[in-house]
Amino acid sequence: FGHRDERIMTSADGGKTWTVGKGDLRKAAGKYAIHPASVQRADGAILTFLRGPDPMPAFASKDEGETWEPVPMPFPGISVGQKAAALKLAGGGLLLCSFDNKKQLVGGGTFAALSFDDGKTWPHVRKVEGPTGYMSLAQGANGVIYLLGPNGSNIRCVAFNEAWLKDGKPLKLNDN
Repeated sequence: FGHRDERIMTSADGGKTWTVGKGDLRKAAGKYAIHPASVQRADGAILTFLRGPDPMPAFASKDEGETWEPVPMPFPGISVGQKAAALKLAGGGLLLCSFDNKKQLVGGGTFAALSFDDGKTWPHVRKVEGPTGYMSLAQGANGVIYLLGPNGSNIRCVAFNEAWLKDGKPLKLNDN
């Protein structure tokens, strides 16, 4: 029972075959870092966000999961019953949806953060009403972004686009 390790699986042939990375995220990040939400950066590296202590653990692998290096994140850690979601958008930006458990970013609840420099900075952070818990992200061909997750005993889905994320005054986040 329980989580023994966390590894990334990659496919170079559209999902016909898969390779399990040798690098254990649990060994790199610690025993509480679980439930990876991963995206591929423009340089080909895999960037993954983990549930765990504060601040949110994030790691990058430049060798398809063989080794992992820590990446500083300005976001609070997330706790039991929560899983961040990440997506590389069609326009090239990285989207992270997670939880403001410390009420420091958007006054608590779920947030969406947008980065245009592969996660080095996150100039656009907005509160998202609805989904909580274990979330998932998808983007339609028309650019609409869908965030799904439970809210109580119901599944909630919200839709937004990059323009909505960039609208209003961006939050200035300091790198750790």
